[in-house]
Amino acid sequence: MMLLTAAAHLTMTYSRKPAEQNLMTLASALGNATVAADDFFKLKPVEVKR
Repeated sequence: MMLLTAAAHLTMTYSRKPAEQNLMTLASALGNATVAADDFFKLKPVEVKR
């Protein structure tokens, strides 16, 4: 969650464009943060009982 927040904050802080023009940049930053978090944190599979 911190990576996602940081990506959004840095994009909106250092971009001089209005938010409407930053959507693709912000989406890319959030996507990269998601991939980084996925690679960093490995989740254990959970067994679902039925």
